[in-house]
Amino acid sequence: MNRPGNPGDSFKQHLSIAQARRVSEQEAIPPMTVFFVPSVPRGEAELVYARLAVSCGCQVPSPTERIREIRWRHDGDEWVATVGAKLHGQRVRVRRRGGFFVEVPTSLHDPATVRAIFPGASYMVVTDSRSMGPFVSYWNNPFMAGQPTVIVKFAQPGSRNG
Repeated sequence: MNRPGNPGDSFKQHLSIAQARRVSEQEAIPPMTVFFVPSVPRGEAELVYARLAVSCGCQVPSPTERIREIRWRHDGDEWVATVGAKLHGQRVRVRRRGGFFVEVPTSLHDPATVRAIFPGASYMVVTDSRSMGPFVSYWNNPFMAGQPTVIVKFAQPGSRNG
């Protein structure tokens, strides 16, 4: 008979977590999106994007090099920054349960919405957070995300996905 805390349950739980993790790692990259800056009219996006680049000391990337999403590791946690979406991530800790070690995933959330991502020696992420805004973000603005593990670029205008 399997009861909670039984080693058989821990093994099954470990398998289900490992299987879920494999599925999330193989998760399809979101459909490509044509370049935009959140909350900015399309006609003003280029000007605002250039100003954001200057504000964080970056050069304005060419249209073919503009970044839509990155994934990176910070203090062992995996974070995702997608232009137009809130920062989110996952923390996985190994715990001992029922005589077995299991991976326990925890979702991480941040209220800041990504406005732009700039490539470089260390990728820069610009958000809508303010030092004295309506919410507190874990991250400075802008912040360095280091070298991403995944990079997704914007689609080019006129492409099949754009």
